[in-house]
Order: sequence, then structure tokens, then C-alpha cells
Amino acid sequence: MNSHEIKLKTRKFIKEFDVREPNYETLKSIIERQGYIIVEYSHISNDENVTLLINALKLSENINRSKGFTYADQNHRIVFVHKDLSDDEKLFVLSHEEGHIYLGHMTSSSIFGRDVQEEHAANEFSHYLLNQGKCEKTAAWIRRHKVISILSVLLIVCIAIAVLFIPRIATVKNYYGEYYITRTGTKYHKKDCVYIKDKTNTHRMTIEEFESGEFEPCKMCLPDE
Repeated sequence: MNSHEIKLKTRKFIKEFDVREPNYETLKSIIERQGYIIVEYSHISNDENVTLLINALKLSENINRSKGFTYADQNHRIVFVHKDLSDDEKLFVLSHEEGHIYLGHMTSSSIFGRDVQEEHAANEFSHYLLNQGKCEKTAAWIRRHKVISILSVLLIVCIAIAVLFIPRIATVKNYYGEYYITRTGTKYHKKDCVYIKDKTNTHRMTIEEFESGEFEPCKMCLPDE
């Protein structure tokens, strides 16, 4: 598996498990959902159950020389993490082991980490997971806030429609009847009045213009007003 394929697999993992800001508890929960348990151990002393598990699986050598590793056989699926590591170190261990799990490194060996190529691939997976680019983070944010994103787009569309059409509606409502005036005249007329019929400087009279008192009805086309 080349770097491009590993990057695509990491993006698929991020999308599948909605991992926007990876941390130890988040990855621990994901790994447990995949059927593994997390066991924290120490090089010096462990509680009785952990010691029994290590001895039963004959993992003392791995415990003594590792900060973390994954063990899987027909009966067990366990990710071991050194409990004395810092939070950042524990996060790296889990992301690395998740790389082994998600990339399908289920070889004949029950302990991941013995194949150089698989180790390199798990390291790349961990890098892409813990160093997500802006595109991955934006896509994850949209997935997490899908409803909000849709509503935001609809709101923007509604605002755009309002900006385009409300002024026109408002202009229509401001007209006063079906009367017309000229820029220089003092009377308002019907549209087909002989006084304005062939003129090019006419416009429909607004309520504001009518209420100004500056115009009176034409005696020719509006004799009764």
C-alpha cells in the first residue's frame, strides 16, 4: 500500500468515525467499538489481572521493550499501552495501533509490529490522522453540523432573494393608481391621455409624489377629479 492509498484510507477512517479532533479517549472508544480492549501496563509493576494476562499470553518480552503494541488471536483482541506515557505519547501509540487495525494488518503473527512495511504504513496512517489538513477538518465539521449547514445555506438563499425582490415589491406598492406625470409638468394623467401619449419623459406617479400636493388632475383625461 503506497502513501496515496494510506492517505485515502485515513480520510475514510476520519469520515467513518467522525474524528475531527483526535484524542486518547476518542481513539480508545473507536478501538473498543472495533472489538478490541485497551490494557494499560507498566514495565515495573502491574495489578494482578494484567500480570496474569501478560503471563498467559507470554508477552513479557513485548511488555519490557515496548511503549505499546496490539495482540490479536482467535480469542483475544488487545491493544497494550504503557500507562506511564504522556498524553501525547499515548495518543500516538493508539493512532499507530489503529493504523495496524484499520489497514488490515491481520497477518499470521498475533503481534502487530514485526513487519517493517506494516510499521511504516501504520506510522503514515498516524501522521495523517493526527495532522489533519484544513480540507479534512472542514469536511468533518460539515458532517457534524450537517443540519446547521443546510439551514445556513437556505438562509443565505432567502436573504439573497429578499435583497433582489423586496425593493421591487416595495416600489410597486408605492405607486398611486394608474396615473402618470412628466418630469416638468404639474398635472397627472391617465396613461393614454393625449397630453403625454407621445412623450418619453413620463413615469408612473408614486404615492409620495401624489401626497406632495405638487400635482393636480388633468382637465382633459380626468375632468371629474
